[in-house]
Amino acid sequence: MALCGVLAACGGADAEESGVSAVAEAGSAADPGTVADDDAEEPSSAPAVPAEAPGQASGEAAPHAEGAKASLPLKLGFYIADDTSCGNASNATLMLLRKGGLNTSRVPCDFTRIEKTGPDRYRVSESCSEGGEAWGTEEHVYTNISTYRVDSETRFTIIGDGGEQTVKHCPQSSLPEPWRDNDIASIVSD
Repeated sequence: MALCGVLAACGGADAEESGVSAVAEAGSAADPGTVADDDAEEPSSAPAVPAEAPGQASGEAAPHAEGAKASLPLKLGFYIADDTSCGNASNATLMLLRKGGLNTSRVPCDFTRIEKTGPDRYRVSESCSEGGEAWGTEEHVYTNISTYRVDSETRFTIIGDGGEQTVKHCPQSSLPEPWRDNDIASIVSD
């Protein structure tokens, strides 16, 4: 399984072969996209995450939590590769954590399930959509399951079969154009 991030492409032939997500060159992190595919999820006995808190990313809780929403204790908004300064953001390094998922430049992923598996770890199932009419390719929808290690409300690591990626939050005002002035309020606020 490939890592899936806010602005990095995940899935697809190249990513599946290498086991690490490829990063797209074009697109918009502010395009939330929507996809739902719960069929590929595996059952888990991990406890559900507490009820959704305002300003946090959320997904369906484990089945035994009946209808409750789960959340990651992370600040919503733009995240960038940990080794890159916010002022040097690009499509290759930037992601957008929104209420219902994580977007990369070309791959919107919707959280379908979030389970707390340890003090700072969460098992995150996502339904992702790559390609499609806007990109002139056939749409590829797939499920991705990763572990998110939350270091703080503004820094986390996505751990998958192909490796790991650590990202940090960037205040929108610290980003270069066009991200600095994108209106993302409707997808990162309640």
